[in-house]
Amino acid sequence: MATNSKSENIQQSLKPLFLFMVAAILLSKSQRVLSQNESSEPNESTTTDTSVICPDYCNLASDRGGTRGKAPFGMWYYDVSDGDCKRFRWTGRGGNKNRFRKRADCEETCSKCALNDILDEGSTQDPQFSESVKDLICNLPLDEGKCNQSESEPTLARQPQLAWYFDTDKETCAPFVFFGCEGNNNRFINRKECEEVCVQSNDSSD
Repeated sequence: MATNSKSENIQQSLKPLFLFMVAAILLSKSQRVLSQNESSEPNESTTTDTSVICPDYCNLASDRGGTRGKAPFGMWYYDVSDGDCKRFRWTGRGGNKNRFRKRADCEETCSKCALNDILDEGSTQDPQFSESVKDLICNLPLDEGKCNQSESEPTLARQPQLAWYFDTDKETCAPFVFFGCEGNNNRFINRKECEEVCVQSNDSSD
């Protein structure tokens, strides 16, 4: 009888410790589950779309590459001022990353880089990004897009047409004759378009 009484006393004395250990284990598990749930839940500060809408190289002018390269062959580049992918001849050496083997690859990479789309995103995108794009375009030198007489690809040869560019020396838009071969992105279909992009940008930077 004394043995049973002693055993019961021991069990009673250990009961609070046992309950405490059980409570501690349950609390630890609940905290672990809560922590995992919090890490899996979307966080407004971390789920912001940080993907690059327009890769920097999509804004670059086409670059034929080095003169000592291989025989020229057809590639595609993205013309941000027109918002379209165009053909050009690459020498096979040098150049820049605005160069694609297929039109589909060009469109998939740079389809969101249309100049108007970029400028219209000012309310939702970093305004400095829009300004940098405009500066990049407006500071390009005049390129009349003269065609190489030895150029064998007929799609590159177009009828000369009147276009506009931003003259950085005079800080104004001026007309020029574009011959239809390559050129660069400092080229606009009319004076109004040129001024909307470059003159306002230049005024706001002063």
